This record gives sequence, structure tokens and C-alpha cells, in this order.
Amino acid sequence: MTNITTEEFIVNFPPYNKLEFGTDDKTRISDIVFYNGKLDCYCPKCLQESIFNGKNDDDYRRQRKSNIGLSDMPSPGTNHTAKLFPDGIYDLEFNCTRVAEHKLYVFFLVDSGTISKVGMSPSLFDVKHDESQKYTKLLDEHYKELRNALLLNANGFGVAAFTHLRRIVENFFLKQAHEQAKLETDWDETSFRSHRFAEKLKTLKRFLPDSLVGNAVIYGILSKGIHELSEKDCAVYFNAVKSCIFLALDDILNELKRKEAEKKITAELNKISQTITS
Repeated sequence: MTNITTEEFIVNFPPYNKLEFGTDDKTRISDIVFYNGKLDCYCPKCLQESIFNGKNDDDYRRQRKSNIGLSDMPSPGTNHTAKLFPDGIYDLEFNCTRVAEHKLYVFFLVDSGTISKVGMSPSLFDVKHDESQKYTKLLDEHYKELRNALLLNANGFGVAAFTHLRRIVENFFLKQAHEQAKLETDWDETSFRSHRFAEKLKTLKRFLPDSLVGNAVIYGILSKGIHELSEKDCAVYFNAVKSCIFLALDDILNELKRKEAEKKITAELNKISQTITS
């Protein structure tokens, strides 16, 4: 089993992806199925970030122990064997600290030495919050690709999610870079049109944001063909590539804001100049 914390597993880990644990697992599977701590995530009803407290007190834990037939109460922080956890569904409940009536429910499946998150309400997509809304106007018709990427990733569809991120790079960033490149006198449009994605990325590299191509690792990831990537690969790469895309989009937004501010300042100075000279 990985070193992922209970909080990370509940809030960030895609549903239905299995984590394996062995009979000597020191990551304490009981810390997940009987978790009674806090979760830091977005509350869709409060419309802001919040802290959710576990509602899984000792009475609840004793009841759950009885329901699944455990002879001893598993306590967080101790090392238990897989034998202590019969196959079945385990559920947790959390209350928003802003408004206690705002609930968060999580359901786990323990099955043949694995654990997976099989249900969550509100959904994982909702509690992670849609951080892409500020790019709606900038991306325009391409915004749906970003929304699809985030939604698919939240539900554990690695390759499909990563494919949508690649489409943003190809249809938004590469398109803009292509328009710049065509202004050069030695540009070979016929040759460019015959290129595949990786070749186009290489050809347009100097016209693309550094956040996308300035780092050799990110450039290498983007250059790979989708057919070369597994679900696991895409799940690992997704957040890094998404963050680079967000950084590039933020740079564009900041530049647009700066130009708008300069435009306003120029207009104000022109008014002042007219007043002084009149």
C-alpha cells in the first residue's frame, strides 16, 4: 500500500481505484475505515472552503465493529493485519464546521486484500471544487475540454482525462503558437501540416509558454503518444500537466489585465493632458 494519508485518500484519490494492503501493512487500514478526523475541502453548499469533522465517535465505531464481526476494536495508529477486515462496505460521515447540516458521506469497499472508495456524496468533483471557472472566457470553445478533463479525472478515468488536457494544448496553445510562427519568412506550412502532435510541439516550442515546454519532464510527457500511456501513467501525469496549463493560462490572464490597466492609465493621462493644455 502506498504512503498516501487517510485525508488524501478520501479527498483526492479517484473512486474505484484499488489500494492493496498486506497482512503486515503498516499504513493502518483501520485509520481509513474508522477515520474520525478532519477533512479540508470545498463545501458545495457553503460555496467556499471548509473543514469537515468526522461524526464517527466511539459508539459508532463499536456498532460498526459489531456489524462486521470484529473480535477487537481496531484503533487508529496501530498495526493490524488484513484478517481483521472482512470484505464489505464501510461508511463514514462528516459535518461541515460552518453549517453542521452540510454532510459529507464516504463509502469504502474492502475486497480480497484491497480497499477502494466506491461512493461519495457530495461527489469528489464537487468537494475538490471547480478551479477552472476563471478560464471560461479565455478558453471560450475549448473550456469544455478542461471541464471534461477535470470531471473524468475526478472519477478515475485517467487516459480519457489526459486526452482532454492534450486537446487543450493542441487546439488552444499550439493554435496560438502556430499563428505566431506563420508570420516568419522561412515558415514551411506544408511541412508543418504533415507533422504529428509531438513534431508540432517540437517545431513550435519557442512560441509556447515555458510552463508547458520549458521543463524537460513536462515536455517529455506531452510528447508521448496517448497509446504509449497507461491509466496509471495518465493518473500520475494529470495533476502536473494540469498545473502547467493553469500556470500558462494565468500568465495570459495577467498579461491581459496588465494591458487593460495600461489602457486605462493612458486614457486617464490623456484626459489630464487635455486639461493642462486647455
